[in-house]
Amino acid sequence: MTPGQDTTGEGEQIVFGTDLPLEACHDIMHALPDEWVEPERWLMASKWFDYRFMHPVHATYLFTDAYRRVYRQMYASTFDRAKADYVKGIKAEDPFDLAKRNTDRAGLWKARQMADGLCMPYDLYIGIAMHWSLRKCRKEYLPRPTHLYNFDLLTAVSDTWNDRQSGILYVAKDERFKNERYQASPIQDAHHEWLLAQVSKRSNIVHALKGLIYDEQVLPEEKARARWGDVVMSRIDDVR
Repeated sequence: MTPGQDTTGEGEQIVFGTDLPLEACHDIMHALPDEWVEPERWLMASKWFDYRFMHPVHATYLFTDAYRRVYRQMYASTFDRAKADYVKGIKAEDPFDLAKRNTDRAGLWKARQMADGLCMPYDLYIGIAMHWSLRKCRKEYLPRPTHLYNFDLLTAVSDTWNDRQSGILYVAKDERFKNERYQASPIQDAHHEWLLAQVSKRSNIVHALKGLIYDEQVLPEEKARARWGDVVMSRIDDVR
């Protein structure tokens, strides 16, 4: 599944819960403890870019789906590949069925917030957090959502995330980040600043700019030119 989008591809099913009407999402938010909801005010500006268009409830459903998928992958690689397709990670289909008690609800919400605070795609956050949790505790079971956000773990996840960025250029996938859809929205501009900062970490700036401007078409040429000048931009033609 592409982070931040409701479907895994054209014609495929929508991730459960991400099509919930906004009115129902608001009702769920009002039913949650105030201390859960308060951080959402600033997390909207820090979360991974694909999720900044989403209601926090929709985002948590997306996080739940990512947790289930990563859980199966980790189960296969760590314990039993044959049984991996049959494990669920989270038993309840709907973590926001407020009529039922759900011990994973708080963990999913708070772990998702931690991923948002680090500006990380959900599947990446969960995978790294599970890896470090298993490495530290050597448990015979995979960590539950409530185990994915203690302070020591967050430090390890943050450090790993920063290291990953030096080798992989992470780009938002939502179509609203394409150059042809640019409308100077704060979210789009923030994504451009992220990309420009990521390019600065590369040894081959020209190659990275060429990919973002012309191949993926997610960075306007004029913004790159304003940052690096005509000399660097002229070199892009040599690699096109």
